[in-house]
Amino acid sequence: MIGKLFARIVCENPAQIAVVDGGKRITYQELYLQQQKFVRYLIHELKISKNERIAALLPNCIEFIVGFFATAEVGAVFMPLNTSLTERELAYYVEKCGITAVITNSDHHWQSIEISGKSQERRIVMADTLASAEQSDSDSFYETRDLDGLEMADGDTESLLLSTSGSTGRPKIVPRTHANLLAGAKNVADALAITKGDRFLSVIPFYHANGFSNCMFLPMMCGATIVLMREFSARKMLHIMREETLLFFLVRLSYSAL
Repeated sequence: MIGKLFARIVCENPAQIAVVDGGKRITYQELYLQQQKFVRYLIHELKISKNERIAALLPNCIEFIVGFFATAEVGAVFMPLNTSLTERELAYYVEKCGITAVITNSDHHWQSIEISGKSQERRIVMADTLASAEQSDSDSFYETRDLDGLEMADGDTESLLLSTSGSTGRPKIVPRTHANLLAGAKNVADALAITKGDRFLSVIPFYHANGFSNCMFLPMMCGATIVLMREFSARKMLHIMREETLLFFLVRLSYSAL
């Protein structure tokens, strides 16, 4: 469900800048090509099936976005994890949620090794390595996708697992369905009149409920532009806002932080 809507947004805005990550800028078409490569990898290489649970140990980055939309398209469940979690905390989430694969990058590979070492069945995806792999000349934005056997997710299919802070006990796991995520994005987009011309300064970590919903998923579902900040710095934020003409979004950023 989310995968189909994402493809429609890409078709309507192929040349629109989707993500700005430092000096890197990618369009919706380029983002979609990466997502489709990831989809094929999950299906054909990792044999990921519907409802399988995949963790993500990633900062705010392009690979996080690609990983989520690829996971959603194959009908699996995406669980972003705080990259500062200890080995014991990671083990709790992985075992409790039945994680069978982990999407990570070179910076957090040691954590994924600790996770995978507890189960030979757990698979590791190095997102930065996969993303940098050379694109085949046969890959085309408009080509028929080789996704035979893909069982499309419906609105009631779980798409996301988020965890509470656990400030008064063990963290609780909160499941979100495709329909639930889309309804939340639509409500906020309607209330704030979000359009594809808006540019989001995404400071809040994507593993956080607010960061995921309002700083990543919402702008993607509106065809807007995300300007990433991997680590917060007031001076850097002001510089980015000046360079990327983000001043208008200050009110919306403040609103989403409430």
